[in-house]
Amino acid sequence: MLTWIPCYGPNQASFQRFASLPTLAKAKWSILLNIFGVYFFFALLAFVGYALFALYTVRGCDPFSDDAVSSINQLLPHYIKYDLNIPTLPGIIMACILSGAFSTTSTLLNSQAAVTVIDFVQPRWRLSDAAATVATKWL
Repeated sequence: MLTWIPCYGPNQASFQRFASLPTLAKAKWSILLNIFGVYFFFALLAFVGYALFALYTVRGCDPFSDDAVSSINQLLPHYIKYDLNIPTLPGIIMACILSGAFSTTSTLLNSQAAVTVIDFVQPRWRLSDAAATVATKWL
């Protein structure tokens, strides 16, 4: 739990997300729901790992010794591609991964643009809030 404190505390992207909520109570509720969601997600990932371990143990095969995978990070993609044999599933999973990556990237770029406008542009040119919003969107 301590490793996730930087994600919720002194992080510009998280601060902007929580500051956009109308009340402090809703921001606290949002953080609480997010924490439970993260725990659920990690429990799901652990279950997938245990299930893959059990599957390959029951089958009596080891993808590492067969040189099918060279890293533990390749085990789930190997299982999806070769063992499930569902034609569209790898594409759907790749789309989900890219969607999450693009979401995080857009959040970080938006945060950086806001910090740049507030810290560097607005003090120099004395922009109104509306003009600062437009400048942030242009960046």
